[in-house]
Amino acid sequence: MLNLENIHWFCGGCNPVIGRVLPTLTKLEMKQNRLEEEMKLNMKVSDLSIVSEKNGSNLKSMKAYNIKITDDIINTLKKDTDKQFVKVTEQIADVRGIMANTKSDMYKFVDDKFSLH
Repeated sequence: MLNLENIHWFCGGCNPVIGRVLPTLTKLEMKQNRLEEEMKLNMKVSDLSIVSEKNGSNLKSMKAYNIKITDDIINTLKKDTDKQFVKVTEQIADVRGIMANTKSDMYKFVDDKFSLH
């Protein structure tokens, strides 16, 4: 447009002024477009940041839940294992008692059978 003799057709005095204003307006429009694109990008980044924070929060909640479940399972297994050990210990004590009685009965049987009366 600056190559034209008259930009403003009805006022020759405006031509030099408009010749300086138009490039400035063009630059401003380009800057405005760039800023609008940057703002859109910033909004997208902001949205992604919010989603990321939510996901991070969800991950923390899931991790805490998994830790709680793991602790519950470990505690349950420990209790069950302790109960089984108590039962096995009682059964071993019973078997020892039976073995002691059997041993005593065997000695008594042998003594009775082979005694010199």
